[in-house]
Amino acid sequence: MQERSEKMLQGIDVSHWQGDIDWQKVKQAGKSFVFIKATEGPSFVDPMLKKHHNGAKSAGMKVGFYHFARFTSEKEAVQEAQHFLETTKGLSRDLPYALDIETNNASLSKSTLSKAALAFLNHIKQIHGKNAILLYTYTSFAKTHLDASLKSIPLWIAHYGVKKPGNNGIWNTWQYFQYSSNGTVPGIKGEVCLDTTASLQSSPSKGQKPASSKPTYYKIKKGDTFWALENQFHLAHGTLQKWNPKLNPKALPIGKTIIIGYKPSATDNAIVPYPGHLIGPGSKDQKNIKRIQRAVKVPADGIYGPVTRRAVMNYQKRHHLSIDGIVGPETWNTLF
Repeated sequence: MQERSEKMLQGIDVSHWQGDIDWQKVKQAGKSFVFIKATEGPSFVDPMLKKHHNGAKSAGMKVGFYHFARFTSEKEAVQEAQHFLETTKGLSRDLPYALDIETNNASLSKSTLSKAALAFLNHIKQIHGKNAILLYTYTSFAKTHLDASLKSIPLWIAHYGVKKPGNNGIWNTWQYFQYSSNGTVPGIKGEVCLDTTASLQSSPSKGQKPASSKPTYYKIKKGDTFWALENQFHLAHGTLQKWNPKLNPKALPIGKTIIIGYKPSATDNAIVPYPGHLIGPGSKDQKNIKRIQRAVKVPADGIYGPVTRRAVMNYQKRHHLSIDGIVGPETWNTLF
């Protein structure tokens, strides 16, 4: 598995155990994303879910949600997935829905537990697409309790005190890496889990390179696919084919150097910084509302009404974003 690097985006994951959080301090400390506990089992809802969500989004952080698994069958897994989705409905999301599977109190076989996990993830996939799912587990649990039927699911691995996660017997790459359970971060009282992701940048709109930019490169390794690399580097799916049109994505040559991104030059001022707050119905930020309206091609009157919301939702749908009609960091960075 790949090593983590300090150059990678840094984040955290939280639940009600962290209590009240000063999200502006967290963001200022260099944390750019967070996974928030939403649910557990068939009925539990984390009491801090909405407060954590609203605070993190207001600070301009990328947000995802996770569900702590308690299921013992495929039927129970689907019920828990429905509970998870219903609980997070209406909340703005930038990152995948994560299934946290780290207990097997019923002593299920590898096959039975893995099939149940797939039932959970496939239920979400059917509704939100293949890019909306993620599985969290830790190295020894994967080796002991899960099987290779989960290999195609993007991985969020937990392995503490190491630069490189150990062999888990199933996956050879990770999308997110929880490397500590006792981190300290300004704005949070007590300890918090620390995470990183190999995502170094967001992809330009429609896979086009930004103006005044230089390409960054990556050398193909055994087992690489465009889909997995796009997950790893947080690129919209289809981007790498546009940047590397001469390559056959079904037969990537090992050792071949490809373009993996574009680094803006020091003079590139085409990107408009995210304003640090959500923009949607009821927003008073007329300057940025007009900017959004011009981008989605509706009259720029500075009022975020139904016409603007529908136009934003259509834009989010075309660009495979979370469709909520609200402009958060993900939608903003794609627009501008």
